[in-house]
Amino acid sequence: MRMKEYLPDKFKHIYEVISREDFLQNSSLAGENRVYISAYDPKQELEVRKSIHLLKNKLSSLGLSVLEINLFQISYNLLNNNKLGGG
Repeated sequence: MRMKEYLPDKFKHIYEVISREDFLQNSSLAGENRVYISAYDPKQELEVRKSIHLLKNKLSSLGLSVLEINLFQISYNLLNNNKLGGG
């Protein structure tokens, strides 16, 4: 059984990573764009949504714009719209 993560620590770490200059400047050896993907326990969905909102506000206060992409929702829409899911 997977233990619930302590979200304040998780989002503190996310903030520290994505607010670093090297992340913001896309500094890397191969020149690829930086992204941050984070998985979480679905039972924490409401807490995660609140934490994402707070994180986006905190980054916005630094003058940073955030593009949030919900991979689950995109996958669901693709499967549903293209009838790939057998439905």
